[in-house]
Amino acid sequence: MEQAELRWRMQNVYDRLELEDLVRYLEEHKVIERRGLSGSKCVGPLDDGEEFSVWLLLGEQHWYHV
Repeated sequence: MEQAELRWRMQNVYDRLELEDLVRYLEEHKVIERRGLSGSKCVGPLDDGEEFSVWLLLGEQHWYHV
């Protein structure tokens, strides 16, 4: 899933900074992995254009163990 799509789906619940905190938490606990189109890891908050080129992938830990 693109990070931009996640932000669009969650716009009524979280603002951009809260969503960034949530994504960072899930990434630190290896639930998801953020990847750019080039396959490189992404670090830090993203702007509107960058969010369309970043994918959130399932990590090593299962989501139901959070």
